[in-house]
This record gives sequence, structure tokens and C-alpha cells, in this order.
Amino acid sequence: MSGLLVRATFVLLTFLPPTLPVKAEGENPFRVCMRQLQESGVTGEKAQVGCATSLSPQEFSGCVSKIVATGIPPETALTSCYQVRRPLEMANCVVDIDKKVLQIRESAKGGETPLQLALKTCQRSLLPKRQAECVIGLAISGSNPMTAMETCIKAQDFPDALFPSEKP
Repeated sequence: MSGLLVRATFVLLTFLPPTLPVKAEGENPFRVCMRQLQESGVTGEKAQVGCATSLSPQEFSGCVSKIVATGIPPETALTSCYQVRRPLEMANCVVDIDKKVLQIRESAKGGETPLQLALKTCQRSLLPKRQAECVIGLAISGSNPMTAMETCIKAQDFPDALFPSEKP
């Protein structure tokens, strides 16, 4: 009987999934947020307010960190990441356009650089991943990156050129 109990215990312990580790104190999402924002160059009080009011502090600070790495100023990245529903998708949109399309940072109309326009259009987009894919696809096919960004963001609205509304 005791041999059967030992075997049953061994079998049960062998096939049980490992338990998840308990979260370490250093992995507090607000602490991670503060550290990432400060490393990105965001001042103490603004970092505190941003982390405290964010629904997902680690996504928020990750967004700021990724965008700052492209050369966008920390204050601009902080504001942009705070104003969107999907901060990591928006950050990935900016980073992807920067890496795959914007090798040169030339000035455009109004003194806006391509990187600034990428941030603006990714922030305005309800579907930042789609925005990045659209811009990259058009730009790789030969379109001017600035034109591609404007075309892709406008295409997310109802396409009036294809479906004009009838006026009485």
C-alpha cells in the first residue's frame, strides 16, 4: 500500500505544472514606470504624475522609452504616450517607421521633420500598427515617406475619393 502511495505521489508531482514565482518587490509596475521615465529623461514630478494616472504604467513608460530612443524629446514622448489608448502600439508604429523608412531626417512643410510627422500620425491613428504597415509598404514601393504618412492617416477616414457622398 505504501509503495502505491509513493508511486502515486511521484506521478502527480511529475506531471504538475511548475508554480509561478511570486512577484518580487522590485517588479512593482509603478516603480518600473518611474525608473523607465527617469532613464528616458522625464523629470521627477512629471514622471510621478504620468505613472500614477496611467492605467497601465509599464506600457506607458515603455512607450516613452521607445519613442525617446528615436530622438524625440522626452516631454513630447510623454505627452504623446499619455494621450493614446494603445501606448505600446503607438510607440512601435513610430519606431518601425523610423527604422524602416526614415533614414534621413529632412525638414518638410512647416519645419516638421519626418520623425515628428511619424509621431503625429501614429498618435492620431486608431490603429497604429496598421498605420506603420501602410507607411512602410507605400514608402518601400517608392512613395515619399511624408506623403505616405499623410495618405495612410487619411485613408483611415471614410475614403471620400472612392465613395463620394451625394449632395441633395
